[in-house]
Amino acid sequence: MRTANIIWVTLAPTALAIATAFSGMGIAQSVEGPTEFEGVREGGGALSDSALATIPSWTPVNAATTGRIVNALNAAAEFCRAKADRAFALDCMNYEYWKIVETLPETGEYAEVRVALEGVATRMSGLVTRHRDSSPAQTLSRTGIQPKVTTRKINPIVAPAISSSAREAADAIAEAQTLLLRSTGNSDLRRAQFQRIAQAMESGAILLRSL
Repeated sequence: MRTANIIWVTLAPTALAIATAFSGMGIAQSVEGPTEFEGVREGGGALSDSALATIPSWTPVNAATTGRIVNALNAAAEFCRAKADRAFALDCMNYEYWKIVETLPETGEYAEVRVALEGVATRMSGLVTRHRDSSPAQTLSRTGIQPKVTTRKINPIVAPAISSSAREAADAIAEAQTLLLRSTGNSDLRRAQFQRIAQAMESGAILLRSL
């Protein structure tokens, strides 16, 4: 199975640096192919329950596009907080992160964001795979003005590992926030926009630390 530093050799140097750093942290590499439990990695494809459309690789860093990513990250944490029982919250966040990752470009100015979020999602996938409970997975849904149904079932975590695995996932988010901010170089625009994304990632970290 390919490691992150091979996957991202076509990216800009800063994106490659982030990918290499994640590889060095011992992240479980479930980026390609099925995991032990079907659906652990995948966000379910399609954007049937997300307002974030695919961002083309030629998109320059800008406030509007960053705002869409920020909204998606905040909405992900809010959905999992409202609809996922404690045991399901980690895989709910895993699902949501993969859905966002799938909309981000592999090259271009937002590539570093994809690498950072994919590193977190890969870590969460590994945690879900290791600590999945044997009880049935569940489809999560929301009704109302913005109805939403997860496109795969969400897996529960065994009770003794809920808090510890969630803390590991929150730590992965913190590491990704740091690496993302270090990737901005000397660009004030990139720094400002990536700070917004890093701040939005905190909403998920807060949820995970509360478990």
